[in-house]
This record gives sequence, C-alpha cells and structure tokens, in this order.
Amino acid sequence: MKRRCSSRIFHAVQKTVQEQERNGAGVLGYSKEMENGKTFYEAETRLNGKSRDILVDVSGTVVEVEEAVSLASLPAAVQKVFRTHADSGKILSVESVTKGSTVRYEAVVQKKGRKSEITVNADGMMKKEE
Repeated sequence: MKRRCSSRIFHAVQKTVQEQERNGAGVLGYSKEMENGKTFYEAETRLNGKSRDILVDVSGTVVEVEEAVSLASLPAAVQKVFRTHADSGKILSVESVTKGSTVRYEAVVQKKGRKSEITVNADGMMKKEE
C-alpha cells in the first residue's frame, strides 16, 4: 500500500536519497509504504533517463533497488524465459530488482490484451511471487 509521505521524512532517509542524487539520480517523488508492519520509504528517481526506485527503511538503509533495464542487457537464460513467456505477445517493460546481494528480473508481458508479470532469478528460473 503506497501513501504520500509527509514533508518531514526521517533525516536518515533523506540523507540516503541525497547520496543517490549525488550519483546522478534525480528524485521525482517519495511514498511511504507499510509491509509486514514495517515502514519503508520509496524514492522514485531517474538515472541516465531510466526509472530507478529505491526502497529505504527508517534507519536510512537501502533495502531494494528496482531499475528499468533493456532486455538485451539481461543474462541469456533470463531473456529466453521472457521471450518464451511472451510468445506472440509483447514485452512491455523489464526491471532488475536488487535486494542485498540477490538480483532478480521482472518483465511485464502483454498477450491477447492481458498483462502479466514474470519474475525470474539470474539463472532464468521462474520465481514465485513473494
């Protein structure tokens, strides 16, 4: 569940996001999220013309980073799964999602007018939704 943040975001969160801005990311907005009873802040940013969302906990620690990527930049096994799943449909968007040292990939596919999301690990194995 996303909510708009108040103008007083925790200092630690602001500091983390400001560090991202120094790396060239422009902040487009913030939202407050509750997951499993814990509060997180998501900064929607843009880096090198692509969307990049940063999920930060209340202590200012980056928990997860979602980045728009090109299909061609993905490991071959991941590309194959996405293309196979899309079949005669279309791959609308692809993201890498980094949580700690684990990277997974997500694609939004449209087939016969319906959209679905596919998540796979770096080795191309399908991942169940969390």
